[in-house]
Amino acid sequence: RGNDCYLALSPRVDKIAGQLGRTVKVHRVLPDTVYFNFSPKTNRIVPVKLNIDLGFEKEYQLSGEIQIIPTEVKISGSMPVIEKIKQLETEPLKVKDIDKEQSIKAKLLLPPDLREADISVTEVTVKIPVLRYTEGRVSLPVQLINYPAQKKVYIFPEKVEVKYTVAFSEYENIRPELFKVVADFSKAKKERGNKIKVELVSYP
Repeated sequence: RGNDCYLALSPRVDKIAGQLGRTVKVHRVLPDTVYFNFSPKTNRIVPVKLNIDLGFEKEYQLSGEIQIIPTEVKISGSMPVIEKIKQLETEPLKVKDIDKEQSIKAKLLLPPDLREADISVTEVTVKIPVLRYTEGRVSLPVQLINYPAQKKVYIFPEKVEVKYTVAFSEYENIRPELFKVVADFSKAKKERGNKIKVELVSYP
């Protein structure tokens, strides 16, 4: 049927036995049918999709994007099969209590149709960048901008407190002058009781 063919072996038991010699007696052959597919072969490069669940120790977080090596896989095989594959997922990974960088192996989940296909890799390396973070606070003056020169404007409060999260190793490098908080007078809303939204426009 189409590009699929098969060869029934049961009717050929005597021929198979004859090739093995008189000292071997063949009762039956399993499997009794061999299937062939003569569809054109094709190649395709598909992305790897990571299936992962992470849990961190207190104060630890991701410090960047998770890396998958390689990010793509080359698959080769029967055209009707290969054309249906859009991506390959990793096996489910569950990594808990993380307090340092991780480098782990993850097997690819291969659909049954790909068992006869050629695949460049069957597992990938997953690198998880991790840093210890801490929370800091800084009190900053609010700078009023875009207000009429002929008007004297007072703002209250004059200072606001900003909370931030920073890598523990960089905590000592955080200084108040790295932040800037403004209140834009042109955005004042009379219906809001002349309140102006405070904006953090500069930060490390």
